[in-house]
Amino acid sequence: MDDEKTETCAYCREKRPLSELKKGKIIFQNSKFQFGRWVKFVDEKTNWYCADKPCAAYDQMAHEG
Repeated sequence: MDDEKTETCAYCREKRPLSELKKGKIIFQNSKFQFGRWVKFVDEKTNWYCADKPCAAYDQMAHEG
């Protein structure tokens, strides 16, 4: 049995070995409650995505609204 670690794609939720995935950075607008009001700010996160499909690009577009 192969002992290679697996991870799940953040967009399509397909479980794959790390050799078939790549890390991608998503930049998006977020908000938090601070000083008695909601404050908007630019945030980013890094996720695992399929290396052979455009999952990272699709996830970025989904975060842009």
